[in-house]
Amino acid sequence: MSKEYLVLTARDPDRHVECQDYVIHRHAQAVMSHRAFQGVFKRYVAHRPVRLGVRTDSRHLYDARPDIPLIVEHVCEDASLFRRALQDDDHKAAIKPDEEYIGREFLSGPPMVIETTETEIFAGSGAGLFHVFDFRKRHPETSPDGFSSWLDEEGSALAASAEFRSVVSRRVHSLVSKDEAVYAEDGGTGASTGRAYDAGTETWTDSLEDLARACTRRRGRGTRDAWTPCRASPSSPPSTS
Repeated sequence: MSKEYLVLTARDPDRHVECQDYVIHRHAQAVMSHRAFQGVFKRYVAHRPVRLGVRTDSRHLYDARPDIPLIVEHVCEDASLFRRALQDDDHKAAIKPDEEYIGREFLSGPPMVIETTETEIFAGSGAGLFHVFDFRKRHPETSPDGFSSWLDEEGSALAASAEFRSVVSRRVHSLVSKDEAVYAEDGGTGASTGRAYDAGTETWTDSLEDLARACTRRRGRGTRDAWTPCRASPSSPPSTS
């Protein structure tokens, strides 16, 4: 399975809602309705960061990232189908002007694409109101294999923690690939493959306050960077896994 995070950065934070509405309700719908993309995505979801006022006032678990209007998730069973769809001439003719408009009108620069390999740590029956992204970078003195092992150990510990699972409905760990991201190579938008991070973790919860308390008590080694709590806004119904 192929999974990418497409991270958009805005030219004007005051136009976040306008950007979100355009991408979700116009651009994404045009992509999903094009014949080249039929059957390509397992999940295609646009995640909108919550308003600052939704975050806890007593403690800030996450760094504010006012420059990010959307994190778009591309998940495919077969990356070659995604690549083929992006290279389709009719798709490029139909969608390219729209992507150029989004970049010109809303974005501060080309998107960053983070290619990952996903591992589900646990999943309950609920979806969770907040979908929290945590982009993580290993310490310089930790080897890639050591970081991967630590991430596995953290996942096992969290899955076994009754306290953590009482406030978290789903947890996913994704190691960042060293390969070029498909959308960066074939999207035609100037997007770059993001290599600033070594892993992404995703946490679904109904309460940022409860999650903050649980994480504060379970801080371990490893660094956190660019935490962005989001509400999920599927541009098409996500498939169940």
